[in-house]
Amino acid sequence: MISNRTYNLLFSINRGYVPHFKTALNSILTNNGEKNFRLFLMSSDLSDRDLSEIVSSFRGRNVSIERLVVDEALFEGFPTVKRYPFTIYYRLIAPLLLPEEVKEILYLDSDLIVHGDIGRLYDIPFEDGCFFIGCTQIGRLLTGINVIRLGGKEGSVYLNTGVMMMNVEELRNAVDLAEIKDYVEKRKPLLILYDQDIVFRFFGDKVKLVDPFVFNLPARKVRSGAPLLSGEIDEEWVEKNNLIIHYLGKNKPWKANYRGCLKEYYMKYRLS
Repeated sequence: MISNRTYNLLFSINRGYVPHFKTALNSILTNNGEKNFRLFLMSSDLSDRDLSEIVSSFRGRNVSIERLVVDEALFEGFPTVKRYPFTIYYRLIAPLLLPEEVKEILYLDSDLIVHGDIGRLYDIPFEDGCFFIGCTQIGRLLTGINVIRLGGKEGSVYLNTGVMMMNVEELRNAVDLAEIKDYVEKRKPLLILYDQDIVFRFFGDKVKLVDPFVFNLPARKVRSGAPLLSGEIDEEWVEKNNLIIHYLGKNKPWKANYRGCLKEYYMKYRLS
């Protein structure tokens, strides 16, 4: 029986990532059949035909899909490279575009798989003054360097923005695109992971951290058939404990030259 509660999901994609978005969404729906989802899809280049095809792919499933059209001109002057297109910035302004009734939402990249109960992350409560719930992939030393590099606040944490619960209600009053643009213009040469640097600078002190091995696991941390090094885990641990596998970096499971032991998770949920 599907619950009356609605779980809000947010993705940001361009046309080239549609197949991988569909794989990620299929993994969520397959493993959460008793939940009801409302999904918002941020994009600047999806056509009506693209959207219709996506909706058709999930017709009859426990999800409604709505498009949020983003004007790339909003981010004129923001740095991009092939690996980091304008779509990485869209999540920054999502609280300003989402319907008023949306109070919280789970943002997810499209190069990941959710192979369990999404409520394990979604139902973690926000604390007072907390805007994000998510994971960091770096330690204290690099975090301290980022405070200096980016002008961040002491005590901030460097959030991996590929998986994050967003307190939309609070962020609506906190996101100032003009202020962000001014910051980017002044700091552009120092920015490396563009959107993550911006979130760190403005909201790094308003993040609640959860276990990255459970909720945002880099696939490269998993090894098979070899002695494990420090900070690594094996496939058995993933199957028993992990919720979200994130194929970070250039090593993607849909590529012929993929190196890793977690391709089967992606292939399991890929739609033809």
